[in-house]
Amino acid sequence: MSYRLTQFFAGACLSVILATTAHATQSTASSEYRQGTNAFREGNFEQALEHFEAARNMGQETPGLVYNMAVTHYKLNNLDEAEVLFEELANRYPDWRDLGRYNLGRIAMRRGNDDQAAKYFRLVQRTASNDELVYLA
Repeated sequence: MSYRLTQFFAGACLSVILATTAHATQSTASSEYRQGTNAFREGNFEQALEHFEAARNMGQETPGLVYNMAVTHYKLNNLDEAEVLFEELANRYPDWRDLGRYNLGRIAMRRGNDDQAAKYFRLVQRTASNDELVYLA
């Protein structure tokens, strides 16, 4: 077998291995995400958070994952962590911006900072296209 042909097969094998590994990791991350969602629905917030964090550590980066992690932290009263994630949601994912801001307002309310909460809610009222979110704000 020629040197070029050997290099080609070696490269092809490496590509298959990398693709298979990436698919397996993504599949595992999706499984972790689903397990987190199920745990959340059952009220097992600490377990849900473990699964969501595992999915993120495996490379899953979606606004739904960030949102679910933020809400889970909020439910666990980890307000600092929830705030960071809702800010990420608002700043990184334009379609989720208003939902992130609304929840930042809820965090401010929970902390007793009504002025900051009102600023977030007014911002959502001005910019949101979702009528339910505008109503809630």
